[in-house]
Amino acid sequence: MKKWLVACLLAMALLFVTTAAMAGHNKANGEYCLGGSYGLLKEYENQHLRRCNDCQEELLENHWVGQEATCIRKAKCGDCTKRFGEYGPHDYGDWTPNGNGTHTRTCKRNCKLDNRTETENCTFSVAPCAEPAACTVCGGVYSTGHDWGWTPNGDQTHTRVCTRDSSHTETEDCGDFWEADCVYPAICSVCRGEYGEADLSNHSWDMWESNGDGTHTRICNRERSHTET
Repeated sequence: MKKWLVACLLAMALLFVTTAAMAGHNKANGEYCLGGSYGLLKEYENQHLRRCNDCQEELLENHWVGQEATCIRKAKCGDCTKRFGEYGPHDYGDWTPNGNGTHTRTCKRNCKLDNRTETENCTFSVAPCAEPAACTVCGGVYSTGHDWGWTPNGDQTHTRVCTRDSSHTETEDCGDFWEADCVYPAICSVCRGEYGEADLSNHSWDMWESNGDGTHTRICNRERSHTET
């Protein structure tokens, strides 16, 4: 009984809600009504239906943002009680260092959205590979070592440059080569630099297969155009 009474009271309240008009409106017959106040009749997902109390014209209108959305509430329409659209932005707290070169921040509101926590890599004004440095965002102090990447120099040497500080470089001789084969020249196993020419005598043959005419053929599995009969 109580639930039925509450439902009736809510329906009556919705029917008689009035809002001050920001401006007049055009009626269906083309005349202009100065308006004054409106009664709210119905609310839909993205629209609401109001009745002008001056001319009794019914107006189906899109919701508009009267209260901005947050991560715990959708936007509220300025002319009705409906909340609509998507959830808004988080209210993040401060970044906290994780001790591994990253930092994390968490939304301060008690929201249930999946992205309420963010984790990003720390950023440094001075590369932390030579000595400890503080992250410019969270203040965490790290010494991470170099972030190397070898590049061939074309003369059987290779150089690596630290991506955190380009003044940190090292150059060494290429020493461990994969031998040339019928497709590729000799290749440094460290920097992938290629040297010399392909060795057309160094194939990787499949098994011999009969041709049915007293001959047999084998095919190189590196390059299928290389055959012997």
